[in-house]
Amino acid sequence: MNKSRIKMIATDYDHTLTNEDRTVPEEVVKVLGQFVQKGGILLIASGRAPNSLQQAVNKLPFQMWISPSNGSILRKKDGTGILINEYLDISIVHKAMEIVGNLGFPHLFYDDEAYSVLESPETRMYATALGIEINQVDNISNYVKEGLRSLIFRCSEDITHHVHALLNNEISEKAQITTSHAKLVDVIPLHAGKGRAVKTLLDYLDIGNEDCLGMGDSLNDLPLLNSTGKKATVSNGVYELREIADFIANEPKGAGALEILNHFL
Repeated sequence: MNKSRIKMIATDYDHTLTNEDRTVPEEVVKVLGQFVQKGGILLIASGRAPNSLQQAVNKLPFQMWISPSNGSILRKKDGTGILINEYLDISIVHKAMEIVGNLGFPHLFYDDEAYSVLESPETRMYATALGIEINQVDNISNYVKEGLRSLIFRCSEDITHHVHALLNNEISEKAQITTSHAKLVDVIPLHAGKGRAVKTLLDYLDIGNEDCLGMGDSLNDLPLLNSTGKKATVSNGVYELREIADFIANEPKGAGALEILNHFL
């Protein structure tokens, strides 16, 4: 393998680049920084809301492209160069909440706001980990408005697949349904997705997908890896990613990311 051919890295953030404490290991930061310094392009695509991902990448001391809310936005870290800017259709949001009913707790994510009907230690821990405030409200339908980036249902792990299938069967022509966690089902704009973000940036920069390395761990990273010529997953990656990966790290999360980077760069 000609390691010098890697011109772009497209990667997930949480549990791919990060450790359990949601920090990126110093060695991973160093390797990515050297890659960017040599002219490489880095894209971090995440299911995180825009404000949450922005807080995270601000801690990384180099330039990059970011794509929060599962590809609803694609822009540079500094806010310039917007290539994708998609929102959910409000009527689809109401339809999705009607379909799911009491099978899952809905969360609304805007650029700078988030709302949920669920108030629990788990939700508070989740909000703290993401560095955002999730406002608990009684009637979440009243908080559906223009500018919504993603609608995420928190479900019991044993019914996540069922909720995903229900939504996909009813609204897949007007929104994308994906899964960013074993207990989460994400509804995102139809023309969003991590795969579209990768393809859009590759086309914009005139880079062939064979020169792009994709890294991920969750099911919502499948379109990302399917859009890159070289595919890798950390050891905690889901079965679907492991099936198509060119390289599977022996280590999980941040340690696995370092293993992948050292293998390809």
